[in-house]
Amino acid sequence: MIKELLGFLAMSSIMTQAYALSIYPIPVMLEKNKAYLNIEDEGARYQATIYRWTQENGEDKLIPVKDDEMVVFPNIFKANGKKSIKIIYLAKDNDDKKEKAYRLILDELDVKKIEDKDKNTLKLQKSLSIPVFIPAKNEILRADITCKDNTITIENKGNTHLKIIGIGDKQITDYVLPDSKKSYQVESKKGMITFEKFKQEYECN
Repeated sequence: MIKELLGFLAMSSIMTQAYALSIYPIPVMLEKNKAYLNIEDEGARYQATIYRWTQENGEDKLIPVKDDEMVVFPNIFKANGKKSIKIIYLAKDNDDKKEKAYRLILDELDVKKIEDKDKNTLKLQKSLSIPVFIPAKNEILRADITCKDNTITIENKGNTHLKIIGIGDKQITDYVLPDSKKSYQVESKKGMITFEKFKQEYECN
Protein backbone atom coordinates (compact mmCIF):
# COMPACT_ATOMS: atom_id res chain seq x y z
CA MET A 1 0.00 0.00 0.00
CA ILE A 2 2.82 2.43 0.86
CA LYS A 3 4.46 2.27 -2.57
CA GLU A 4 1.27 3.23 -4.36
CA LEU A 5 0.75 6.22 -2.05
CA LEU A 6 4.27 7.63 -1.72
CA GLY A 7 4.11 9.77 -4.83
CA PHE A 8 0.61 10.97 -4.03
CA LEU A 9 1.53 11.96 -0.48
CA ALA A 10 4.78 13.75 -1.22
CA MET A 11 3.21 17.17 -1.62
CA SER A 12 2.86 19.64 1.23
CA SER A 13 -0.86 19.01 1.03
CA ILE A 14 -3.30 16.61 -0.61
CA MET A 15 -6.17 18.06 -2.59
CA THR A 16 -8.58 15.99 -4.67
CA GLN A 17 -11.44 17.85 -6.28
CA ALA A 18 -13.58 14.74 -6.62
CA TYR A 19 -13.68 14.30 -2.86
CA ALA A 20 -13.10 17.98 -1.89
CA LEU A 21 -10.29 16.63 0.30
CA SER A 22 -7.35 18.60 1.68
CA ILE A 23 -4.76 17.29 4.17
CA TYR A 24 -1.82 19.30 5.52
CA PRO A 25 0.99 19.52 6.47
CA ILE A 26 2.71 16.60 4.74
CA PRO A 27 4.97 15.29 6.08
CA VAL A 28 4.05 15.88 9.72
CA MET A 29 7.03 17.03 11.82
CA LEU A 30 6.58 16.79 15.59
CA GLU A 31 7.80 19.67 17.74
CA LYS A 32 8.14 19.13 21.49
CA ASN A 33 6.65 15.65 20.95
CA LYS A 34 3.37 16.84 19.43
CA ALA A 35 1.87 18.01 16.15
CA TYR A 36 -1.47 18.65 14.45
CA LEU A 37 -2.74 17.31 11.12
CA ASN A 38 -5.49 19.32 9.43
CA ILE A 39 -8.12 17.58 7.31
CA GLU A 40 -10.80 19.27 5.23
CA ASP A 41 -13.50 17.05 3.74
CA GLU A 42 -17.23 17.04 3.10
CA GLY A 43 -18.44 15.07 6.09
CA ALA A 44 -16.44 11.86 5.60
CA ARG A 45 -15.63 9.74 8.67
CA TYR A 46 -12.11 8.43 9.23
CA GLN A 47 -10.24 6.06 11.47
CA ALA A 48 -6.64 7.07 12.27
CA THR A 49 -3.97 4.50 13.14
CA ILE A 50 -0.28 5.17 13.78
CA TYR A 51 2.54 2.75 12.88
CA ARG A 52 6.30 2.80 13.31
CA TRP A 53 7.88 2.99 9.86
CA THR A 54 11.05 1.08 9.02
CA GLN A 55 12.74 -0.14 5.85
CA GLU A 56 14.32 -3.53 5.23
CA ASN A 57 16.01 -4.59 1.98
CA GLY A 58 14.52 -1.59 0.21
CA GLU A 59 10.97 -2.38 1.34
CA ASP A 60 8.76 -0.32 3.67
CA LYS A 61 7.57 -2.03 6.85
CA LEU A 62 4.83 -0.88 9.23
CA ILE A 63 4.91 -1.98 12.86
CA PRO A 64 1.95 -1.33 15.21
CA VAL A 65 2.75 0.97 18.14
CA LYS A 66 1.44 0.77 21.68
CA ASP A 67 -0.57 3.54 23.30
CA ASP A 68 2.34 4.36 25.62
CA GLU A 69 4.53 5.24 22.60
CA MET A 70 2.36 7.43 20.37
CA VAL A 71 -1.34 8.28 20.22
CA VAL A 72 -3.69 10.05 17.83
CA PHE A 73 -6.69 11.97 19.15
CA PRO A 74 -9.40 11.56 18.12
CA ASN A 75 -8.74 8.26 16.38
CA ILE A 76 -12.25 8.13 14.85
CA PHE A 77 -13.70 11.42 13.65
CA LYS A 78 -15.93 13.13 11.12
CA ALA A 79 -14.21 15.68 8.87
CA ASN A 80 -17.13 18.04 8.42
CA GLY A 81 -15.38 21.09 7.04
CA LYS A 82 -11.99 21.48 8.75
CA LYS A 83 -10.88 19.00 11.42
CA SER A 84 -7.58 18.91 13.33
CA ILE A 85 -6.25 15.74 14.91
CA LYS A 86 -3.46 15.72 17.47
CA ILE A 87 -0.45 13.40 17.38
CA ILE A 88 1.42 12.96 20.67
CA TYR A 89 4.67 11.08 21.32
CA LEU A 90 4.54 9.60 24.84
CA ALA A 91 7.58 7.32 25.08
CA LYS A 92 10.09 8.33 27.74
CA ASP A 93 13.43 8.13 25.98
CA ASN A 94 16.30 10.55 25.47
CA ASP A 95 17.49 9.20 22.12
CA ASP A 96 17.36 12.25 19.86
CA LYS A 97 20.48 11.45 17.83
CA LYS A 98 18.47 9.85 15.00
CA GLU A 99 15.12 10.80 13.52
CA LYS A 100 12.14 8.56 14.35
CA ALA A 101 9.77 7.70 11.49
CA TYR A 102 6.08 6.78 11.60
CA ARG A 103 3.13 6.45 9.23
CA LEU A 104 -0.35 7.73 10.03
CA ILE A 105 -2.95 5.69 8.15
CA LEU A 106 -6.32 7.35 7.54
CA ASP A 107 -9.07 4.93 6.50
CA GLU A 108 -12.40 6.36 5.44
CA LEU A 109 -15.36 4.66 7.08
CA ASP A 110 -18.56 4.32 5.08
CA VAL A 111 -21.51 3.52 7.35
CA LYS A 112 -24.15 3.50 4.60
CA LYS A 113 -26.17 0.31 4.33
CA ILE A 114 -24.98 -1.94 1.53
CA GLU A 115 -27.58 -4.66 2.13
CA ASP A 116 -29.88 -5.29 5.06
CA LYS A 117 -27.81 -8.25 6.19
CA ASP A 118 -24.69 -6.06 6.10
CA LYS A 119 -26.15 -3.09 7.94
CA ASN A 120 -23.55 -3.35 10.71
CA THR A 121 -20.61 -3.69 8.32
CA LEU A 122 -18.11 -0.85 7.92
CA LYS A 123 -16.95 -0.40 4.35
CA LEU A 124 -13.47 1.05 3.80
CA GLN A 125 -13.13 3.62 1.03
CA LYS A 126 -10.26 6.13 0.86
CA SER A 127 -7.05 4.98 2.56
CA LEU A 128 -4.21 7.50 2.99
CA SER A 129 -0.70 7.10 4.39
CA ILE A 130 0.91 10.21 5.94
CA PRO A 131 4.65 10.36 6.85
CA VAL A 132 5.25 11.46 10.45
CA PHE A 133 8.73 12.32 11.76
CA ILE A 134 10.28 13.17 15.12
CA PRO A 135 13.39 15.17 14.12
CA ALA A 136 16.89 14.46 15.37
CA LYS A 137 18.44 17.15 17.56
CA ASN A 138 21.20 17.89 15.04
CA GLU A 139 20.24 17.07 11.45
CA ILE A 140 22.84 15.28 9.33
CA LEU A 141 22.10 14.80 5.62
CA ARG A 142 24.35 12.32 3.85
CA ALA A 143 23.67 10.10 0.84
CA ASP A 144 26.13 7.48 -0.40
CA ILE A 145 25.37 6.77 -4.06
CA THR A 146 26.69 3.86 -6.10
CA CYS A 147 25.72 2.83 -9.62
CA LYS A 148 26.41 -0.43 -11.44
CA ASP A 149 24.78 -1.81 -14.59
CA ASN A 150 22.30 1.09 -14.69
CA THR A 151 21.13 0.40 -11.14
CA ILE A 152 21.55 3.24 -8.63
CA THR A 153 21.69 2.44 -4.93
CA ILE A 154 21.10 5.30 -2.49
CA GLU A 155 22.19 4.60 1.08
CA ASN A 156 21.22 7.00 3.85
CA LYS A 157 24.28 7.56 6.04
CA GLY A 158 22.76 10.51 7.89
CA ASN A 159 20.39 10.70 10.83
CA THR A 160 17.30 12.08 9.03
CA HIS A 161 15.19 10.93 6.09
CA LEU A 162 16.21 11.60 2.50
CA LYS A 163 13.33 12.67 0.31
CA ILE A 164 14.02 11.96 -3.37
CA ILE A 165 12.13 14.11 -5.87
CA GLY A 166 14.02 13.32 -9.06
CA ILE A 167 16.55 10.94 -10.63
CA GLY A 168 17.99 12.27 -13.88
CA ASP A 169 15.11 13.61 -15.97
CA LYS A 170 12.55 11.46 -14.17
CA GLN A 171 10.43 12.95 -11.40
CA ILE A 172 9.72 10.57 -8.54
CA THR A 173 8.85 10.85 -4.88
CA ASP A 174 10.32 8.41 -2.41
CA TYR A 175 11.93 8.32 1.02
CA VAL A 176 15.09 6.61 2.26
CA LEU A 177 15.19 6.39 6.05
CA PRO A 178 18.40 6.57 8.13
CA ASP A 179 20.54 3.39 7.97
CA SER A 180 18.49 2.18 4.98
CA LYS A 181 19.05 1.98 1.24
CA LYS A 182 16.99 1.70 -1.93
CA SER A 183 17.82 0.91 -5.55
CA TYR A 184 16.45 2.38 -8.79
CA GLN A 185 16.89 1.64 -12.49
CA VAL A 186 18.25 4.48 -14.65
CA GLU A 187 18.63 4.90 -18.40
CA SER A 188 21.58 7.28 -18.35
CA LYS A 189 24.90 6.20 -16.86
CA LYS A 190 25.56 9.73 -15.62
CA GLY A 191 23.22 12.29 -14.14
CA MET A 192 21.85 14.10 -11.12
CA ILE A 193 19.76 12.96 -8.16
CA THR A 194 17.56 15.69 -6.74
CA PHE A 195 16.75 15.44 -3.06
CA GLU A 196 14.41 17.77 -1.21
CA LYS A 197 17.29 19.77 0.30
CA PHE A 198 20.26 19.15 -2.01
CA LYS A 199 21.46 17.61 -5.28
CA GLN A 200 24.12 14.98 -5.90
CA GLU A 201 25.66 13.60 -9.08
CA TYR A 202 25.93 9.91 -9.94
CA GLU A 203 28.01 8.01 -12.49
CA CYS A 204 27.69 4.31 -13.29
CA ASN A 205 30.66 1.99 -13.68
